[in-house]
Amino acid sequence: MNESPILFAQLPTSASVAELQANISANKKPPKPAKKIKKIRRLWHDLKCENFYLEGCFAAALKAAGDAPKARKKPPTSDTKKLPLAFEYTFLLTVSGTLFTQTYPSPSSSAGMSSELGHLIMPHMFQRLGWSYLYIDRDMIASQPELVMEAIKASIAKKIPVISRGIGHVQLKERYFDCLPEWCLIGGYDKNGRLLVNIYPEDAVTDKSGYTVIENGLPGSDGLYILVEKRQKMDAAQLYKEALYAIPALVSMPNYNGVSFGRQAYYDWAGAMLNDDNFADLSGDFYEGFLWRGYQAPWIAALTNECYIRRFFDQIIAECGLPQAAKVKEIYTRIHAELFKMQELHGGDFDADREVISGREVREELAGILRRMGDLHSELIELFA
Repeated sequence: MNESPILFAQLPTSASVAELQANISANKKPPKPAKKIKKIRRLWHDLKCENFYLEGCFAAALKAAGDAPKARKKPPTSDTKKLPLAFEYTFLLTVSGTLFTQTYPSPSSSAGMSSELGHLIMPHMFQRLGWSYLYIDRDMIASQPELVMEAIKASIAKKIPVISRGIGHVQLKERYFDCLPEWCLIGGYDKNGRLLVNIYPEDAVTDKSGYTVIENGLPGSDGLYILVEKRQKMDAAQLYKEALYAIPALVSMPNYNGVSFGRQAYYDWAGAMLNDDNFADLSGDFYEGFLWRGYQAPWIAALTNECYIRRFFDQIIAECGLPQAAKVKEIYTRIHAELFKMQELHGGDFDADREVISGREVREELAGILRRMGDLHSELIELFA
C-alpha cells in the first residue's frame, strides 16, 4: 500500500471585493427584506451522535444544494443497522479524515480533527467534494460588513446556508457567549438584519426551524464559506480509496496548535493521566477544566468515531471491495474495544466519575490502555508500508 496520502497543506485565500460583488450580481432578483431556509438539516439536534460540527455543516449545505452524498450499495450485513447513523455524515467524516484520527487534548468542544485543524482542512474538503467556494476572512468581515451581508443574502436566496467558523453574541437559555467558536450554519436573516443561525448547544433558544436569532454576530466569526458552483461529480469509490490510503499520514501528523493527532494523541493522553497536577482539583465547572478537555471530550470523540468507522468499512467493502479494508477494520476494532474498558474504569457511566478517576491506580490503568491504543496505530502504519 504505497499510494500518496492526502495532506492538509493549504490555507484558503479570502475572496476579493470584486469576487464577492460578482457572486452577488449573479443573483438576478434582489434579496428579500427577510428570508430563511425553512427545512435545514440541523447540527447535532437531528442525530445526536453527530458530534463533529464541520461535517454536519457540510451535510446540511450539500443537502440544501441538492448534492447530498448517497450510498450506491447497501452493505449486505452490517453491525450498525440499528444505530441512527446517516450515510452522508459518515461519508463526510471519511472525506475529511476525522473518522480515522484521534486528537488530544480538546481545546474545542467537539474534539474532532476537523475542528482542531480549522481552516486548514477546508480547501481539501471543497476540492474532494467537487465544489468551488468563496472564503471570507475576518479582515473582510470587519472592513466590508455590508458587502459580506449581501453575499450571505445571495447564498440564502439560493437556499444554501453559509458555513461559519464561530459566531458572536450568542445568548443561550442560561449562558452567554461573546463568541461561540464552533462551526455553525447561517440559514437566514430577519427584517432587522439579525442572523438566523443553526448552532449546536442543547440549550440554544431556537425557532421551529432550529434557528437562533443573533444580532451583530459576524464580528465573532473566524471566517465564512459560501458554496458557489458544483464543478465535478463526486467519485465515491475513489474517495473511499483515497481515504483508506491516507490513514498512515493522518495518524502520524505532527502537533498543530498544541494538539496532537493519531498515535501521538493516545501517547500524550496517557501521559496526561499520570500527571497528578491535572487531577489536584476537579471541583470546578465540568466543561471548563481538565476533566472535560483532557479526558471526557477526547473519549467522546473516540467513541463517536467508533460508531461511524464500522459504517465506513461496511460501506467501503460493499462498494469497492478493497481487500485491505477488512484488515484495517480489524485493527480499528481492537483500538476502539479499549474504550469500553476505559468506561468501566472511569466509573461505569457515560460521564467520568470525578472521585473514581482521581485515584492514581485507576489513572495508571487508563494510561496503560491508552498506550496500547497508540501502539496499535503502529500496526496500521506498518500495514501501509
